[in-house]
Amino acid sequence: MLISGQENDHERLEIADPGFFASDDVHVIKKGQATGITRGVYGGFFMSEKVDFKPFSTESFFIFENCYRILDKDGQFFDEGDSGSGVFLIDKKDSNVKALGIAFARSLYQCATLVCKVNHIAERFQLSIIKDDFSRRVAENINDYI
Repeated sequence: MLISGQENDHERLEIADPGFFASDDVHVIKKGQATGITRGVYGGFFMSEKVDFKPFSTESFFIFENCYRILDKDGQFFDEGDSGSGVFLIDKKDSNVKALGIAFARSLYQCATLVCKVNHIAERFQLSIIKDDFSRRVAENINDYI
């Protein structure tokens, strides 16, 4: 990501706005430290989700609201060590890759990954999302990732 005004030398990545409802036709991809490159299916929004964080204590938890839900496809999408991974929406219609959000937790109750909305972060901090090598490679070989 770059601060606004510095994006002239870089190709911007469009931010996805997939809508509220889940769709088996909307695929996502991420490259995480723990699981490597994984694919998932857009599962709509979590209205609210309780996440337990082991390092704090057995009684500590946080509630997150209005996050994207990513369902597993071809194996587990997210695991410990993948937090902070960029999640990209694969737009089959336009043969394009769009920034969706940042993966940060796994729901134990729904076997899904929680992803915060990158558009809120970009707007709040006046950032532009730029293409990196991974998103560029996915866009160039999109049929390999669907």
